[in-house]
Amino acid sequence: RPLRPGLALFFSIMAAAATVSIDDAVAVREETPSVMMHLVVLQHGLQGHASDLAALAARLDLELATRCAARNEQQAAGEPRHEWSIVNSRVNEKHTREGIENGGRRLADLIQEHIESLLVRNCAVHLTVVGYSLGGMFARFALGELLERGLLTRVTPIGFVSLCTLHLGSRRPALGRFWNVAAVLAAKYALGRSGKELMLGDKWRDTD
Repeated sequence: RPLRPGLALFFSIMAAAATVSIDDAVAVREETPSVMMHLVVLQHGLQGHASDLAALAARLDLELATRCAARNEQQAAGEPRHEWSIVNSRVNEKHTREGIENGGRRLADLIQEHIESLLVRNCAVHLTVVGYSLGGMFARFALGELLERGLLTRVTPIGFVSLCTLHLGSRRPALGRFWNVAAVLAAKYALGRSGKELMLGDKWRDTD
C-alpha cells in the first residue's frame, strides 16, 4: 500500500541520516573520479507500484540536492563534483507475486545497469538501497546477488534500509497443523510464490 503522508517527518529524519552517512563516505579508486555519484535505489512492496514511494523519493531528492550543492561550494579545484540519482524501481511492478529470488534478481539487474553506466563515466558510486515491505526482501536478495557478481567491490556501499519488512516471515495462526497448512495455502493462492515464502511454507533449493 502507498505510504501515508503522515510519515513525512520520518522521511525527513531518514533522508538526513542517509545523506550524512553519504557525506562521510570515502570511495577508494585507482584513479581520481570526475564525479562522486550518490545512487539511491528504492523498491516498492507486495502488489505495489513505484508511486507508493514517490513521497520518499521526493524527500530524498530534496535532501541530496541541498547537501550536494553545499558540498560542491566547498570543493577545492580539481576535486570531483557531488551529484545524485534517485532510482525508484519499476522492474517488479505486476511481478511481486513471483517470489523473492525472481524479484531480487530483477532489482539486481537494474542496479547493475545503473552502476555500470556510471562507472563508464568515471564516477565514484556511493550506493544506498531502500526497500518497503516485501521490497526489503527483494533488496536484500539483490545486494547478495550483486556481491556474488563482484559489483559491490567496485562501489562504496553506504546503506541498506528496510521499512515494514517481514525479515522473519509472516506469523501463522497458532491453532495447530491444519490451520498452519490452510494459512500457507491461502497465502500461496492469494499472493503466489511470494506469499508462500513469507509464510515459510517453501523450501530453499531443496533444503529444509
